[in-house]
Amino acid sequence: MSHSFMKSIMYWCGLVCLCSSLLIACSSDPTSGRASGTPQAHTPTPTPTPPISTPTTAATPTPITQPVPPTQTDCPARLTGRALVTAPLAQGKDPQIIYALTKQRITRYDTVTHTSTDIVTLPATKELGDFGSGLFARNDQWVFFFTREANSIDYVSGDLQAVRIDGQGLQTLECAMYINFPLISPDHHYIAFNDFEQMSTPSGLFLFDTTTGVITPHA
Repeated sequence: MSHSFMKSIMYWCGLVCLCSSLLIACSSDPTSGRASGTPQAHTPTPTPTPPISTPTTAATPTPITQPVPPTQTDCPARLTGRALVTAPLAQGKDPQIIYALTKQRITRYDTVTHTSTDIVTLPATKELGDFGSGLFARNDQWVFFFTREANSIDYVSGDLQAVRIDGQGLQTLECAMYINFPLISPDHHYIAFNDFEQMSTPSGLFLFDTTTGVITPHA
């Protein structure tokens, strides 16, 4: 066999082996890294975000004016009182001033419309008390004041009365107390005062509960 023939056979055999190697390499799965131990990247599945709920705000009830139930203007027994009879009142937006220019009238003044309305007109036999015990307290719905006999020389004795600022519900809570400069609590629950006729008590200081009508002496 000639030398050139043997060289041709070896050439072709090498070429066939090379082609077979290339075919095997091309047909292998490049993602089959599991056999080689190559770690695979893990893509997390996105979690859906729940919708954000908006909290609801409870609607503020609109005040409704209600008539004041029947009240009493006569006097209870000595050193006893009555609870304040109340009913809700829807307020307007205009600022108002409560004042007394005379001893017979309590007036409400609207600072926007500049109109005045009488809340209480006392009979000729009555007048507002003196020495700081006349028109002495109010809140956004009620006015508290003391009255006495007109032209009386007893400038201290008086009757505790109240009226709603629209003029309804005039009532007498207590009578014939010798009161000077009464003080009312911020919530209008209590009225503190000195009774000059009861100075035999340790201090003559009394506390009137407007919600129950109870009068309690305090040392």
